[in-house]
Amino acid sequence: MEIQQKLSLRSEILSRKVQALQEALERKDVQLKEAIRATNMDPTALAGVSQQIEVVKQ
Repeated sequence: MEIQQKLSLRSEILSRKVQALQEALERKDVQLKEAIRATNMDPTALAGVSQQIEVVKQ
């Protein structure tokens, strides 16, 4: 197999792994937000927690 083909294949594999990780992160994000909402937290405190979550995700 040519080097270019190998690199292309590796790139495709990595792209698929990144996509799978992004999807898993989105699912976890939804689960976390649902759990936070279920606590009936004060809206101001909820906004602070949500902001901290966004910072950590980046």
